[in-house]
Amino acid sequence: MTAGDMGQSESGRSRAPLAFHDPTAGMGGVVPTRTARLWLAVVGLLLCIASAVASFRLGMTWAGVLLAALSATTMVNIGWVLHRRRRG
Repeated sequence: MTAGDMGQSESGRSRAPLAFHDPTAGMGGVVPTRTARLWLAVVGLLLCIASAVASFRLGMTWAGVLLAALSATTMVNIGWVLHRRRRG
C-alpha cells in the first residue's frame, strides 16, 4: 500500500478517516480523558500512600520506600494533568 492509496478501499471507494465514534453521545457522552486520568491518578496516589504506611508499620522498609517514590511520581502526574486541564 502506498501513501496515495491510504484513503481508498479495495473497491476504489473513498473511506472516511479513522475517527472516534461515541455510541453513548445521546446519553451524555463519555468522561473527558483528562478527567478520567485525574481520577485514576488520585486513586493511585491514595493506594500508594496507604500501602507505604502499611509497609513501614510492618517493617518492610524497602517496600515503603518504593511506594513512597511511586507516590511522589503520582503527585507529579496529578500536577501535570491539572496543568493540562487549565491550559485547555
